[in-house]
Amino acid sequence: MYCRTCMKWGNKLISCRNYSDAFISKGSTNWQRSAVNEHNISTMHVSANDHESREVLGDNFKKHIVQTPVPADNPLRKCFERMSHNERQMLERSFEVAYFIGKKGRPYSDFPDLIQLEKMHGVEFLSAYGHRNSCKDFIHYISDTIFNENVKDKLLRANFVSVLCDGSTDSGIVEKELIYVIFVDPDTFVPTCSFFSLKEPISQDANGLKLAIEESFRRRGLSDILAKMVFLSSDGTATNSGLVGGLITLFKQDMPWVAFVWCFSHRLELSLKDALSSEFQPVEESLRHLFYMYKNSSKKVRELKYLYKILQNVYDFANNQIRPAKSGGTRWIDHKIRACSQMVDKLGVYVQHTENIIADTSRKACDRDALIGKVRKLKCASLLLKSALFIDLLDSARKFSVISQKAEVNFLLMIDALDDTLLHYQMLHAKLKKDSTYVFEFPTVKSVLSKIEQDIYQGVKLTRVEQAKQSIAANVCEMVANIVVCLNERYGILTAETQEEMTEMEELVTKELKDGDKVLHNIARVLRTSVWVNSSTEPLSCEQLGSLFCVQITSLEQLYNRFQRFLPGVNFLTLENQYLTLVRYACDNMGDNVAAMDPIQTWRTLHEIKGKSFPELFLVVELCLCAPFSNATLERFFSHMSVVKTDWRSKLGEQALEDSLRIHVAGPNLSVFAEMYVSKCVTAWYNDKARRVHQSKRKKYQKRATASKKQNIDLDLKLSDVVHSSSESNSRSESESDCSSSNEMDD
Repeated sequence: MYCRTCMKWGNKLISCRNYSDAFISKGSTNWQRSAVNEHNISTMHVSANDHESREVLGDNFKKHIVQTPVPADNPLRKCFERMSHNERQMLERSFEVAYFIGKKGRPYSDFPDLIQLEKMHGVEFLSAYGHRNSCKDFIHYISDTIFNENVKDKLLRANFVSVLCDGSTDSGIVEKELIYVIFVDPDTFVPTCSFFSLKEPISQDANGLKLAIEESFRRRGLSDILAKMVFLSSDGTATNSGLVGGLITLFKQDMPWVAFVWCFSHRLELSLKDALSSEFQPVEESLRHLFYMYKNSSKKVRELKYLYKILQNVYDFANNQIRPAKSGGTRWIDHKIRACSQMVDKLGVYVQHTENIIADTSRKACDRDALIGKVRKLKCASLLLKSALFIDLLDSARKFSVISQKAEVNFLLMIDALDDTLLHYQMLHAKLKKDSTYVFEFPTVKSVLSKIEQDIYQGVKLTRVEQAKQSIAANVCEMVANIVVCLNERYGILTAETQEEMTEMEELVTKELKDGDKVLHNIARVLRTSVWVNSSTEPLSCEQLGSLFCVQITSLEQLYNRFQRFLPGVNFLTLENQYLTLVRYACDNMGDNVAAMDPIQTWRTLHEIKGKSFPELFLVVELCLCAPFSNATLERFFSHMSVVKTDWRSKLGEQALEDSLRIHVAGPNLSVFAEMYVSKCVTAWYNDKARRVHQSKRKKYQKRATASKKQNIDLDLKLSDVVHSSSESNSRSESESDCSSSNEMDD
């Protein structure tokens, strides 16, 4: 005989008192009714029912267990729950202090100290809510209020949602899955990217990630919203993008219309890494050696600063940064450019300081020999010229990367930046193909060569300068060609203009990118309003407009066929007529301003004017505006997580961490919170369950005696009993002797 509930939660019942596996794994052989009744009231079975209720009720579990049969209009209850205006003001002050702690990422233990400090300044607070646990409770309600106001209420009114996810490890060595959502604000018709949840998956495979995302939506009461998902964006790992068993594959089993988007920033860095890794490897080794040479040595840094101040009067340096920069990190392009720039700017300082270290005879001979080899590499002219060359080659990609890291959700801006970057490298390749010496006209390369006089650069005698110049002139064209090929392999479909180019690029890109990039390509064509320019002086008919914008109509039809599930009862001819009518209206009333305006702003303006006239078309436009392109916002979030969950707060719980991060990342400044949110937070906290805000501070309970103390107390009691009994016997004997003596005297 088994118990289904206890079998389901058996792993969490092992720590229960009087644990028994009779009804779990072995099966009970006692068929008497008393055995079942005893198991029903056992601590183990009650705990299993508690876990089951938590799973079913979710956020409503606490509300479920605190329900009281006392009616709301009970006079005694109203007397206890009444909150005066003064008490509400004191509560709002406590909420503002709690919000300040959450916004600054401070620990909850600062809350009582700040309350005490404010009381010293004459500010009044409620005495019952000055504990750190009160701060944790306040921050939870603040986080929920911000989420409900800025995300949940708008998601419930939105028609589509895109999910962005990424994983990282916190200071507690716990894997966290971060979830953001993109939706169109129904009030402003502007795409918005908002923090949704931070969840610890049960496993790191695709099934665990899918369950984490579904659980996050279910916990917020938004399970139905997940069915509106149209895009899933993440990095390109097999766990996320795999066609067999990947996260996107699991979602497509229930939602076949969902498209996967590989983060543009990850693609860019991988493209450049593949194109330049072989040429950049020697430079990378020297940069890494310099960084770790000074990383943990304050003495070397002091010596380097002293030498820098001396050479500052001799050479012109671009900046005052002295330490070598780290060449590796999450932002591959930025780290490489920063490290190479520091190498070009301070090469003479690093070489001369390393030579001073070698001249120190107190060091071991093996250490000096290793440094001699490092200095020999630093003096090689190819290292200096390649560092300058990489700065120039990566500059255009850096501008594209900066745009992809913006918090603004503007997909067309990203596509335009991609077109400009690819065009730049194509034109550069064409110039270098004609004349390879054009490399010496690159800004940084030209500046470095102008400072080399008689093979001396910043007091350092460079070796093989002419060979280095010939080497970069011979290889630069191939390097740029590799960049163009690698960019086409990962972005080719997005930049294709004709059907022939599209077919050619489909053969280059990987299978994981094809499906999502085709959808993004169609979205870019539909959203682009800069082509809505009527060059003729006379108005065009619908047939003429249809032939003029046939490419856009084709893309609109492909989107309609893919997402037809969200357009029930809508005919494509209706969409086509609405699109062409809107184009005609924009050309007639907005003129050439359409080409100059930002497309997102154009669609927002047209939605205000024609949104009710063309609901089907703007439903498709809303879907297009939800297109994701980068996970840079999620990467920045992980940096904030390391600020909030430090080594000293490594045991911070999942819900507490999410609440603190929501305030720290997405919360407004303190003045806006005090004006717009604090009253709502206090109301939500007060209405959640019965509160007695005017109660005094509870007294601390006396500590219970331990086993050893109990033994000592029992021993003291026994000794006192013995003393008491002996004193009684003495007194009794004295009384008896007194009685006998009195009797003798009577006799």
